[in-house]
Amino acid sequence: MPELAKLLPKLPLFYSLSFDQLDWLTKRAEFLRIGEGNLFYDNTAAPENHFYILLEGEWLVTRQVLGTQQVLSQQGGSPGAWHGGVELIEAVAPGKAQAVTDCAICRVHQDVMFRLIAESPGLAKHLLTGYLEGIKKILDLME
Repeated sequence: MPELAKLLPKLPLFYSLSFDQLDWLTKRAEFLRIGEGNLFYDNTAAPENHFYILLEGEWLVTRQVLGTQQVLSQQGGSPGAWHGGVELIEAVAPGKAQAVTDCAICRVHQDVMFRLIAESPGLAKHLLTGYLEGIKKILDLME
């Protein structure tokens, strides 16, 4: 298992975190290997309470919009893509995420992310920018 303490500071998502915050995060994060084709996030089946960060590989995120499962994004090639964290979005357009290729993923419980967001304006800004882009995509799919 790669050491998350070496991987996470290299991701733009976590650039604004202090050494102590990164240390606290890595002690609470999980490293997962997800095989090609496997579903690792399915909020259409049950509520999900984790945040996922792509470390290696490629994943596909779909959303159920107006009763139809539609592609929201396919990301890979470089580490740092992330998914999760907004219950309102999940209520409007429940999501699924599947490994397109073998993936290495960091999974973090939402309570850990919520604490870091409260402490780090830079992390909050990074996430809000990403959420805005995702919400725009969902709105486009609803038209």
